Amino acid sequence: MITNDQFTFIHVHKTGGRSLNSVIAQCIPGSQMVGYHYPHALLPSERQHLPVIGVVRNPWDWYVSWYAFNRKMGMRNPLFIVVSDGGKADFKTTIRQLVTLGDDSNESRENRAALAAVLPAEFGTDRGAGLTSACIDGFHEPQRGYYSWLLERMLGNAQSPHLHVAKFENLQPDFIDIMRRLGVAESAALEAALQATEKKNSSSHSHYSHYYDAALRELIAERERDMIDTYGYAFETKDEVGDVVPLPSFYSYDVGFRKLLNRSRNFLLLRSDIDITPLRQKVEQISEQEWDGSGREQKFRVHRHTASLILATDNFKHLPPTYSPLFERFRDELQPVLDAINSFYGGKGTFLRVLLVKLTHGEVIDPHFDEGISLLQSHRVHVPIITHDQVLFCVGGEKRHLAAGEIWEINNATVHYVENFSNHDRVHLIVDWAPAETLLHRERIAGIEKEKPKLPPIPSPPTVSRNDPCPCGSGQRYKNCHGKLS
Repeated sequence: MITNDQFTFIHVHKTGGRSLNSVIAQCIPGSQMVGYHYPHALLPSERQHLPVIGVVRNPWDWYVSWYAFNRKMGMRNPLFIVVSDGGKADFKTTIRQLVTLGDDSNESRENRAALAAVLPAEFGTDRGAGLTSACIDGFHEPQRGYYSWLLERMLGNAQSPHLHVAKFENLQPDFIDIMRRLGVAESAALEAALQATEKKNSSSHSHYSHYYDAALRELIAERERDMIDTYGYAFETKDEVGDVVPLPSFYSYDVGFRKLLNRSRNFLLLRSDIDITPLRQKVEQISEQEWDGSGREQKFRVHRHTASLILATDNFKHLPPTYSPLFERFRDELQPVLDAINSFYGGKGTFLRVLLVKLTHGEVIDPHFDEGISLLQSHRVHVPIITHDQVLFCVGGEKRHLAAGEIWEINNATVHYVENFSNHDRVHLIVDWAPAETLLHRERIAGIEKEKPKLPPIPSPPTVSRNDPCPCGSGQRYKNCHGKLS
């Protein structure tokens, strides 16, 4: 929000707030920013008597804009991560889960639990969500949609005489009209600045009506009924000139990869009958000194109560991995497990990372979600080796015990954490398996579009020194050209 001696403007997501914040700060002396996406409840006490200005938007349009913006931004908003199942859900599923976030369904309760686990206690470190864990703890709206709840939480009671609302669809005239009615001396300057201001944080998409089916359209009509009636909104259709702009894909690319093969939200059971006895016996022989040599817990704070032995890794480059000497030590015991995983996914891919991870008894792995192309374009598989029924894994708000002899994929792109409240250290084999097609697209995924030049064929020359000109005629030294291939 931004406040001054004349009024407070509260910035609701995806309603042109950045542009208004900018011109208010530019035109009205003494304007002060009080947090980003802060609600009216956090107004400084000395400003609570002043008029409050907010902007509303057609709810069908708002949901499309919110979705497109968060897709474009690449999975930084915890709210989007949760309701999109870590990015694997499509537009209709994501928005349905957002609209119904406050109701009593198991799905919504799990989503709220996941969100509360990862949101901060205070505003300012919420990564753009405009929410804290306390907001979600008090969110129970069985019949009302998320957007209506958001508006009331941000702006206060719609009937308050202090509240003045502009409509996004007529933003500049509405806002300037409010300025003039409030007698703001800088109204003319604000109008000129707005006319010269480009839209900020806009997202590219076609008219909102092209993205809805009848069921989702009616769900929003039902859950957002009060705000629709209050502000006179309706679902409008519009003929599109040319092709409809597709909504952004996950991280702006899509190679067909889906966590859990799109068969489940949080957990997918691959096998329940794998014999891990030989592997467990080998793991039990690992010395404390070897476990103490782990470094993963120092790099990632959420893993500070763990120790890890890296058997294979690609260093998150999404390439076939390098195998450590430890892999050879465990190869015979690992092979049946790895074969089972490879077979389940069809065999057309590779293991990127293989590691053994021990979680200390009585400790937890804190709520978090994984980021980065390689982690998000591979199947994260857990195989319990040493465990206890008081070890619980929570993914997307769904909590379960993973038993020894089972092989599970988890959706590590959404919020997950582990509780080990037993008196025994827990050890899991963790494997990341990636389909070959994601490896083939890795350069495009990383935004590297240029083709590598092909070296011309080289004749069979006499022995060439590393510092001699390359016989292919490239003009480079041999060591920098075809010598690299030797």
